[in-house]
Amino acid sequence: MRLVALVMTSVLGACAPARPPAEAFEACEARPLGAPCGFVGPRGPVRGHCFVPPGAQEPACAPVRPPPAAIDACVGREPGEPCRFTGPRGPADGTCEAPPERPVACRPNHEDRLD
Repeated sequence: MRLVALVMTSVLGACAPARPPAEAFEACEARPLGAPCGFVGPRGPVRGHCFVPPGAQEPACAPVRPPPAAIDACVGREPGEPCRFTGPRGPADGTCEAPPERPVACRPNHEDRLD
């Protein structure tokens, strides 16, 4: 029973969303929710909007979704076709999707990360 609890804790902890970097919070100091923002983080420049991330008390700058590389990966492709792009988290295989009121973009297959 103790082993099961340890494994569940490890699995659930691995699925928890990562806390944004300090620069993301600094970019939204004294800015209203939804305001455009930007900062240079550990993975390079980020453009986005201020929002309150899960488990946080203050707003942080979150990237605009989808990233431009995901849109570029589906230029000339139809929804449902395979695609590949390099986004903020590195290279990813995915499928082109066309959500309502959004451009066709490559949605990564998270189980198939190419890290």
